[in-house]
Amino acid sequence: MIIENRIDLAVAWDWAHDSDFISLINAECMNRGMRMTALGAGEAPAASAALRRGELSVRTFLDRAAPDEEPFAGLSSAMAKSGARILNPPDEVRRAADKATMHLEFLSHGIAVPFTIIISPYNRERQVELSLEQLASLRRPFIIKPANTTGGESG
Repeated sequence: MIIENRIDLAVAWDWAHDSDFISLINAECMNRGMRMTALGAGEAPAASAALRRGELSVRTFLDRAAPDEEPFAGLSSAMAKSGARILNPPDEVRRAADKATMHLEFLSHGIAVPFTIIISPYNRERQVELSLEQLASLRRPFIIKPANTTGGESG
């Protein structure tokens, strides 16, 4: 629940496993004399409305929620329009969330990354063909990840 109308840091979150992270951020803000609020599904719509009416002022915003899904849709935009500094703008997050793209970006900038085989999505290529050389280069155990999702639990 939003108690203060001037917040130093607002964090939107919708993943149960973020609760410890939110608590740590809140404790650190308190240690520094900063006001922090966590915006869960119940608080996000009211925060968006308060921002639009000018009743809420947020200095910095971190979006840990699904920015395109209700009840968080439009929250980041409302924050930006109100003048809040957005730590992770949605367009940049979408690009950064693509593990295959980021892997190639890291390589092109000389950042050491583990050996990776990037394969086409199943809906584009149903057969995966890997050479013996590629398979031999994989360490054991190896990890398979989707390129643009967390691979964690969904909705």
